[in-house]
Amino acid sequence: MHGEPVVEGAEDKTVGIEIRESFFDAELDRYQKAKEDWENPIIHFWDFGGQVMYHATHQFFLRANCVYILVLDGRKTGVGSGEADYWLEHVRAFAPKAPVLVVGNKADLGDMDWDQNRLRKKYPNIRPYGFYKLACTKLKEPGNYYRHDFARFKEDLRSALEEVGMVQQKFTQKEFDVLSELRRRSPHETFLSKKDYERLCANQGLLATEQTDPRKVLLDLFDKLGVVIHFPSIPRLDEFLLNPRWLTYGVYQIIDKRNPHVTEAEVVEWLSRAKISDNLDNPLEYPAARCGFILEAMEQFKVAYRVGRGGGQRTFEIPSLLSTDEPELDFPEAEARAFRFRFERLLPPQLLPQLIVTRHTDIDRNKVWRHGVMLRTQHNGGARALLRGDAYDRILTLWIHGKGLDHYFSVLYQDVQGILATMPELPYEELIRLPVSARVEGEAGFPIGLKEKESWARWINVLHAEQKGQKTFAEEGVDYNTKKVLGIMSESIPIILKSVLMLGDDNNDT
Repeated sequence: MHGEPVVEGAEDKTVGIEIRESFFDAELDRYQKAKEDWENPIIHFWDFGGQVMYHATHQFFLRANCVYILVLDGRKTGVGSGEADYWLEHVRAFAPKAPVLVVGNKADLGDMDWDQNRLRKKYPNIRPYGFYKLACTKLKEPGNYYRHDFARFKEDLRSALEEVGMVQQKFTQKEFDVLSELRRRSPHETFLSKKDYERLCANQGLLATEQTDPRKVLLDLFDKLGVVIHFPSIPRLDEFLLNPRWLTYGVYQIIDKRNPHVTEAEVVEWLSRAKISDNLDNPLEYPAARCGFILEAMEQFKVAYRVGRGGGQRTFEIPSLLSTDEPELDFPEAEARAFRFRFERLLPPQLLPQLIVTRHTDIDRNKVWRHGVMLRTQHNGGARALLRGDAYDRILTLWIHGKGLDHYFSVLYQDVQGILATMPELPYEELIRLPVSARVEGEAGFPIGLKEKESWARWINVLHAEQKGQKTFAEEGVDYNTKKVLGIMSESIPIILKSVLMLGDDNNDT
């Protein structure tokens, strides 16, 4: 895509992320280009590493107004592999309407079976002819199929970018001049003070009034476009506009160490020794005084949390890098009340790490691992909770126990809903475990085989029974006392009713 030679074996795997810029016409000198138009737009490429440890961090850079190119190893794309579905679910969760192109690379090394009809029906945002079999090392050979498919891919990419670009922000000349100056300066300066930014806007006549402040509007837009990154909620970072590449590469350098416990001193050592350049080969410098900004940004992104609040050396924990082994737990699962989020196709990899960061002050005796955490609240009786994720079954289960469990469940439920709200197209259902104590035994007793079976019910059905004033409801042939089942959620029902029941029609059971 960049007009550079492809040498087999010369490229390492993508570590974290690579960011590049290019034109469709790679021979055109970008600095001599007289104007920007759709004949040859600047393309920003964000290439994400596919290793599992990076998955939870991808969501901070995914946007709805992009074109997504899913690149798969052509040797591993057979029916049932699940890899295409996994990544297509990622895209759908964050950008359900974004155009998608699916590329199988190294197609010369094995037969590829796409199951295209199934994928098209399941993911309608795949472009009409959006499947391409490529072999980058063979593209220079005349007359081969891969060369034809690559040309088709480029044209379809151009078309998809035009489609996305039609809804992009239109700049005034003054705003565009500010944008151009920031783009010119950011690779070399890394940080830009707030005063310098305001002075730059003032030179273009963009000044704050009593009614509006065009500088803030423009800054927010630049942040969304990835021109700068701005953290107004972090006091130390509010004075600076960060070079996005400086921050992005810094975060991934830390993640790539695969150490879940890091100190600020270690981060300074790692980054000071790293040889990192941006897409224009400008070196990215990481002075010790600035490295703390990266750690604070990771806190803001909920990638990491600070261990302890005292003085001395700052230490941070990165949940997505923790051990996968579950520690010994003393949590009474059998006696606890339980609630479950069951996802149709994808348990978001960032969901549990973000929950751990959000509730890290409640972690009970450091019982935390990559796929779960044990919590104890200091309020309302000290209720305990166990959160456990299962990527294979695509479920997140919350067990709650102790005095005040209804209030603590309400808090945790809202935490989960807050994260899922960023992925509005992600399909899932909510289930509640039905306690044995809530069963209502009929004259014939319980159905054979169900007396000791753990049963779950769709939470929406239990809520409807409550709304209709039903004292009991049936699940798998067993009647349950509605109020006893709802006992876990007494404080949460208004919240859940608002977020779930209002989706239906008041006059029926939709």
